[in-house]
Amino acid sequence: MDEEQRKRIEEAVAEWQKRLGLQHWDIEVREEVLDEDTVAQMRSYVGRYKAFLVLTEAFFIYTPREQSECIAHELIHLTQARMQDQLRSLTRNVSLDLSRAIVDLVNIELEYMTDKIAQLLAGVLPIPNTLTEGDEE
Repeated sequence: MDEEQRKRIEEAVAEWQKRLGLQHWDIEVREEVLDEDTVAQMRSYVGRYKAFLVLTEAFFIYTPREQSECIAHELIHLTQARMQDQLRSLTRNVSLDLSRAIVDLVNIELEYMTDKIAQLLAGVLPIPNTLTEGDEE
């Protein structure tokens, strides 16, 4: 990702932060190699309100609408981060197998829910201008 792309993504992230009420989070955008099926990932440190939006090369092949939805999806995960920390605390005193099963089940359901919410929001809210600069969509 070049500096112009990073700036455009950071501005789109800031726009989605405002829309989702997440301005108190410090979010840094990075590009890394992730699992083959992963285009983006949010890494968060809840107590510090610090997060890293990690993007792969595949993100830049997306259309502006798809990029916007992807950013929304990853930021929605920040609204769930505290709950996931609480879930880990609640399952600390059960067997490792049961703990993994519970956390995996909840994470799968949260992922489906996050997909739907991001699709809905990205479908009704305008694409951040920085993602459409120079594009025809």
